[in-house]
Amino acid sequence: MNRLQGKIAIVAGASRGAGRGIALALGDAGATVYVAARTSRGGPKPTDGAPGTVEDTAEEVTARGGLGIPAVADLGDEEQAGALFRRVEEEQGRLDLLVNSAWGPNAMAEWSRKFWDLSPGLWRETVATINAGWFASVHAARIMATQRHGLIVHVTDN
Repeated sequence: MNRLQGKIAIVAGASRGAGRGIALALGDAGATVYVAARTSRGGPKPTDGAPGTVEDTAEEVTARGGLGIPAVADLGDEEQAGALFRRVEEEQGRLDLLVNSAWGPNAMAEWSRKFWDLSPGLWRETVATINAGWFASVHAARIMATQRHGLIVHVTDN
């Protein structure tokens, strides 16, 4: 069923986890999905060793009936976030849906520790994740306000 055929989406954090699942469901519904994440086949491997890349997810979105477009970007970096949204606006002329599901730190290794025993790096990575949601939402809202429609969804932090 192609209920979302012609709709344009960006899914942040779509190389794996909940973001990947959401991107695949959008593909099932026929959407064009920009699969945005830092993990790429040709890039550095994630520190936690988890599988999944933007290319893998984009290919599966397409195989399910949508159009998957890999978009390597660190959305916690304002320049990279802006470049992605400019790209979508130039290529598609609009944006209907942003799904924020990006998460940076591998917190599982420190999950059971008291917060005062957590590494400072974990806090920095967590703040970068908050930045990713903020930057993506700001850029999406600018496009959506101009076109007077669109939806921004924050679904998970992991």
